[in-house]
Amino acid sequence: MNRNRQRCAWVFGAAMAVATMGTAHGAEKEMLSASEILELVSGNTLSGVFGAENTRYAQRNHRSGITVVNIEGLPARLIPWFVKEPASYCEDWADDGVLCYQIGRDTNSGTYFFQRADGSTSELTVEEGAQPFTFK
Repeated sequence: MNRNRQRCAWVFGAAMAVATMGTAHGAEKEMLSASEILELVSGNTLSGVFGAENTRYAQRNHRSGITVVNIEGLPARLIPWFVKEPASYCEDWADDGVLCYQIGRDTNSGTYFFQRADGSTSELTVEEGAQPFTFK
């Protein structure tokens, strides 16, 4: 069980780390503030793909500070999330540590993205409220 938990955390963490797809050429990036991140993710569903295999994930960020993370092919997990100053979205994956990202918006398309400390990004879809986890 612990091995599965570690694998799940590693897969998601690695996914964000490997999120190498940059935003579109010529796109104008606008990084969100801590209060904007909190407003964007709290109570909403986030989804996207990560890694070389484009593994899909979806997560429901409850206002209580818990997110239900569903990575395609793995059991759903409950992970604490929080926003820290100056402007980072963070998840506590227990034994695998706390993973933090900035969230930005492409001002041309209105799409959102996660950005790691190394500058790599991955597209982020945000849907209002708790949406069903379906990978079709």
